[in-house]
Amino acid sequence: MDALAKLDEEETEVESWDVRIERDWEAIEYAPVEGYRGSKEFMLRVCKASGLALEFAEEELFEDPDVVLVAVQNSFGDAFKWASKDLHRNRSFMLDCVAVSAEVLKKVSNKCRNDDDAKTKSYKGVFYCYRRGGKDGLPFKTGPCHPTDGAQCESCSRVLDDPDNCPLPQDREFITAALKRNWQALKHADKELQGEKDIVLAAVQAGGLALQYASDAMKADREVALAAVSQNWRVFKTLSKQLRSDAEIAIAACKQDWHVIKQVTKELRTHQELMDIAVRQGWEAFPLMVPEMRRKRSLAMEAVRQSWRAYEHTSADLRADQELALCAVR
Repeated sequence: MDALAKLDEEETEVESWDVRIERDWEAIEYAPVEGYRGSKEFMLRVCKASGLALEFAEEELFEDPDVVLVAVQNSFGDAFKWASKDLHRNRSFMLDCVAVSAEVLKKVSNKCRNDDDAKTKSYKGVFYCYRRGGKDGLPFKTGPCHPTDGAQCESCSRVLDDPDNCPLPQDREFITAALKRNWQALKHADKELQGEKDIVLAAVQAGGLALQYASDAMKADREVALAAVSQNWRVFKTLSKQLRSDAEIAIAACKQDWHVIKQVTKELRTHQELMDIAVRQGWEAFPLMVPEMRRKRSLAMEAVRQSWRAYEHTSADLRADQELALCAVR
């Protein structure tokens, strides 16, 4: 009888925790380790409710890519901060995380080990172990392995010979794959990669706003700028005056939204093709045109066909045009 009572009590306790956590996932903080915070199956369920629950899991689950990925997917990437450092080198796992939020790359360790098994850290894309000498006990001839007080030692100079040893923001192959999942990965890519044209082109073709994370040289590149505005017209206003005076770039942007004509240079305000495209995108572009273009009958007719209000902005000589007036009345 005592055994049955004890069994009932245990079942009631288990059910109580299940119900409590189902009602409020934060209750996992106080749940027992066994069967709850230490259970992969249970933590997967809780992390689907909120990835932030990962904080209260047993540390061994911080190394489980399945649990951590579910947590990342259900926390807008915030749960990545509890992922073990070993997972930072798991490229397939990291690609899945980047697809959720490129900000996870900001938290990735830039440390690794050289072939002397010394811990190294990347500084501006170059690795240093900060040692004064090697395993033989002798000091380095070039001074400490330090970015400002010495020079890179031979072991650190070979760090990137092993691609798997390379921190992800500096890994060209990884960043290329990451951009296919999330163009914002360019934001946390190494400075050198932000200046590589093929990398930047891949980013802006996926998301034009990625241009803001490119190097200055890439921002001034015509091909890159054209690809960026073709994907997102809002990039146009961030371009240099020289690029904003490029008719092809302006037209590519205007094909998406007429508001572009607000940012074009003075030279392009009389560009017939550009104004034709703008007014087809929206009659509201017509009042913003210079007087010379508002005297163009074809532009006025297109605007008036869309809205009679455009008639108010036509030139005096066009208001005498009977066909245009009839179009406005209709």
